[in-house]
Amino acid sequence: MMATFHLTVYFESEDFWKRSQEKAKACKVVLTNHAYLVTRLEDDPDFVADCLLIIDEVQKILLTLENLLRQTYDLQYILDLIDSALLEGTNQGSTTYTGKYSF
Repeated sequence: MMATFHLTVYFESEDFWKRSQEKAKACKVVLTNHAYLVTRLEDDPDFVADCLLIIDEVQKILLTLENLLRQTYDLQYILDLIDSALLEGTNQGSTTYTGKYSF
């Protein structure tokens, strides 16, 4: 006999992160740290739309952006992941894909 369990999220309304992001979207004045701003803009570029932006330690923002732009990615690994996902999709009948990518 198999039992079925239903998971209920009791603390969803207490999610500090989610609540703070929703409040920030409604603010007309946003005071933020340079590093947090750069990280947050990666996730949601509209984060600071239609508001007055005050940046703490703004003199460090160019260095932070430069470091962000220096990140490197293993393109072969990413292409292999895409290839494997596409092949998995064909095995499930969702698309037609013959194999390795071509350039």
